[in-house]
Amino acid sequence: METINNWIYQELNKRHWSQAELARKCGVTTATISRIMTGDRKIGTEVAQKIAKAFDIPASEVFEIAGLLPHQKNDERADKLAHRINQLPEEDQNMVENFIETLLMKRGNEKGSVKKAQQR
Repeated sequence: METINNWIYQELNKRHWSQAELARKCGVTTATISRIMTGDRKIGTEVAQKIAKAFDIPASEVFEIAGLLPHQKNDERADKLAHRINQLPEEDQNMVENFIETLLMKRGNEKGSVKKAQQR
């Protein structure tokens, strides 16, 4: 199982970022990132969320790697979509939800379509 410090190191290398750059993007001190990466400090939920935001990935991914959540077999595509939708303003999130509901109803797969038919 991958450790959070090794994972952060790999993510920094992928992006060609320094620890200082990650710290700046997270709004924490470079020392905080350094201590997490050396194992001198455990990562908390707040810093894990900030790292996820900086890396533009779902927080659940960081939480699992950090051991803050049990490892779950997730649908990676659904997680990425949910993450992207959550980045939108609420009005746009509602539009996305309505669009998906329309597509599902068009295909007859919407559970709500049965509910709506029963209400008629």
